[in-house]
Formats: sequence, structure tokens, C-alpha cells
Amino acid sequence: MYQPITSHADVPGLFTSPTDGYGEPDDWKMAASADFFGTSLYPKHAPSTRPWPYPQLAAALDFARSSGRSNGKGFWIGELQAGQGVTAMRIAEPVVAHDLEYWMWQVVSHGAREIAVYAWYPMNAGYESNGYGLINLDGSLTDRARAAGNVAHITANHSTELDAARPAPAQVAILYNRLSYMVGGEESSLAKLGNAERDSLMGLHRAFSEQQMPVDFVHTSDVVEGRIDQYKILFVPYAVMLSKDVAEGIKRYVENGGTAVADARLAWNDERGFSSEVIPGFDLSQVFGAREQIIRPVERPEITMEASAGLLGLEPGGKILGEAFEEDLEPLASARVLARFANGEPAIVEHSYGKGTTVLAGSFFALAYQRHHEEPTKRLLLALARSAGVTAEVEVSGTGTDEVEIRRLISDQFQILFAFNHAETPADATVSLSLPWPVGEARDLSTGQSVQLQEADGRTELRRAFKGGEIWVVRFGRQ
Repeated sequence: MYQPITSHADVPGLFTSPTDGYGEPDDWKMAASADFFGTSLYPKHAPSTRPWPYPQLAAALDFARSSGRSNGKGFWIGELQAGQGVTAMRIAEPVVAHDLEYWMWQVVSHGAREIAVYAWYPMNAGYESNGYGLINLDGSLTDRARAAGNVAHITANHSTELDAARPAPAQVAILYNRLSYMVGGEESSLAKLGNAERDSLMGLHRAFSEQQMPVDFVHTSDVVEGRIDQYKILFVPYAVMLSKDVAEGIKRYVENGGTAVADARLAWNDERGFSSEVIPGFDLSQVFGAREQIIRPVERPEITMEASAGLLGLEPGGKILGEAFEEDLEPLASARVLARFANGEPAIVEHSYGKGTTVLAGSFFALAYQRHHEEPTKRLLLALARSAGVTAEVEVSGTGTDEVEIRRLISDQFQILFAFNHAETPADATVSLSLPWPVGEARDLSTGQSVQLQEADGRTELRRAFKGGEIWVVRFGRQ
């Protein structure tokens, strides 16, 4: 008799270090070993210093989803927080009905196939007593329980379609490289950067999700085994330690027509901790078209875009701030300088290699965006992706829409759109979609009511006056 094996991480590996022995050090390895793998999800856990902001929740779910995708599997939520986080006298903010509704729809919109809400009855003894339950200790129902039940009812009614659909495919890939944690990626004794690997991953995810562009995290094994050719661009953030087989995988990806973007000190150390004679190591200096001249600690290095850069959305002469270091680059004759540091030395170099393109940056711009959220930094990251052919299938416009997030589950015959207004204030939104087929009817998944659609410039538009914190789920089918 077949006995499925399931497991889930204590927290997505995005937020932990493989060196600290806590949580799950490699979600991809675990996903490969189980029939179903996922994560716990406690956005208002007692040990947290504050509730997770929505970009953190989205990154966590995309990370968990991606670890399953690499192995041809979906993912599940082994524990979804149901009630207030309590650990002795560490008591988190209350969990309210909207939290359950929001968390559950977020999980569904990211493609999870099961949610185990933890728990129905609160803890009644020990240091977590009176925490984490959907109902009260006296057995009475809560608004949280009713909200969770309402979402469960809607998803059950549409379970066949939800199960058949998949998250909208990503054109952008972000490399998760566990070795970087060994070289100052998390260890405070080895760097003054804090958790540089985590923040670099999250900075990239945030830049693209804010523009409604789906991304996948990919594992080093995906690169080695050639499972990344479908992506138009691969970001290789904070890869200061890299193995030879991963370097060769990046080289093959570029030779086959992909675009790779890397930070300072690329492949400085190999997997044994040995320094490369030339940085980038493993002959990646030939692939990326430049080598390190000298590196200096500079808290916020300033770069200036060259007039000849020609990147969409970036003005010639525009200023962008990096993070932590200036790495002066020495470009090959075949390379093109896109930006320079204040001292005039090359800061960003573009190079053609095989059928593809590389970009090497002499600072840490993904890290800078996560920590400072500066618009010019985001424009740089988006411009590099657009130059690689990345397009936005979803656009959101209108008053108050800066914090409106769109997720989609898609199939050949229908799509389900999830819209979240994360702001507490109203938003007057127009959602514009590029679809591969003409649309028939559209309906609100919660109420069953018809939703009006419009066609404009070859795109499908939906309009909605959102209340603060409102969630809207729409199903539209092929004509």
C-alpha cells in the first residue's frame, strides 16, 4: 500500500541560515525527499519583532513554492497560524479575522494544494497556553474561525479549478546559493553586512513583485542540471562563494541565450574556501567581460549611468546608490561600460557571450534595494530585466494603488486573479492583463456575481474601487 511522505519546514529557508542548525537548511533537498513538502507560516509569531509585512509573506511563499517546482511537485502549508502568538510573556499582536482571510488567500494564490490551520483548539498548558487556536478556550467560536471557514467554503466549491491551475510562469529567476552564507552572508563575525544573502534575495523579489512580475527562486542544482533555460534572466546575488559546477552551469545558460546578472566579488571563493586567482573566478571573468581591479569598503557607493547605456527607464547621467563596497572593474575590450563610480572607474559592465548577455555590478544593488527601497535602484533592476526581454503581463494603475498586489493562477481555459489592497486606505484600480486568448465571462469567486471587463489596446481591463485591506478574487474563462 502506498504511504505518502509529507514534511514541512519550521520556516522557509529564505529566512534561516544553513549554518545555524535551526529550521530547514535546504528546502530543495527536503522537497526532493518527500511526496509533499511545504512550510509552517506564522506571520504574527510570538518570537517575531513585528508582524510580517506583505512583501516578506509573498517572498516566503514563492520560496516554498519554488523548492517544490524544481522537483515537479506542488507545496502545502503544514501549519498556518490560527490565533495569537504566545510564548510565555512574549505575546504578539492579536490575530484577527482579516488575517486568516488574507493569509489563506495568499497561500491559495501562490499555488499551495493544502492548508493545515494550526490549530482548532488553543494550547491549554505550557508556555504557549491560550495561543494559536481558531476558537476560544471555552469552546466558543471566533470571527477568525468564521473567516477561515468562509474561505474554505469558497475554495471547496471551486476546488477542481483551483487544483487544475498553476501560478503564472516567471520570466525572472533568482539564484539561491547556500555557500554564500559561509562568507559573511549571515555570520556577524565575518562581515558587517548582516544577513546579506537573505536580504539580497528579498530585495530582488520585492523589486519585481512590486511591478506584478512573477519570479522563481532557483537552486544551484537547477543551474547545474540545466533546468533554467526557460527564464529570460538569471540574477546571481551575493555569490561570493560558488562551486565550479554552478559556475559552469551559469556559463552554459548564457551560451544558450540567457542573460545573467551578478554582484561584486562573483566566485571569489570556491566551495573549499580557496580564493580565485582572478575575480570573478572559474573563468567567469571571460563570461562577464570584466575582472576585479580593487575593492574598497564604501557604505553607499554612488554610480552614474553612462549616456550610452540605453537602458529603458534610466536617464543618462542618473545616480544610483549601491551597498557596502566599490569594486572597480577592468572590462575586456569586447565589453561595454554601463555605469561608473564617482572616481570614474567602471561600476557596471555588460558583455555578450555565446548567444547570451551578462551584466556584472561592482556593488550589491539587490541588497541596497531591500534595505533602502530607493526608486532608482529598482529602476536599474527592472531595466536590466526589460533589456533581457522580460515583459509585464499585468499592470496596475489608478489612485492609491501603490500597495495593490496581483497574483494569478492560470490554465489553458481560464485564469483566477487575486487582488490584494494592502493599504488601509481605498484604491481606485485599473488592472490591465495581457492574455493569450479572448475572454468570455468573468465572475467574482466569492459572490458569484458577474464582473465587467473591457478591452483596450489589445489588453483586458478590470476596474475596482477597493476598500482598505480588501481582497478580490475573480475567475475569467476563455471565450
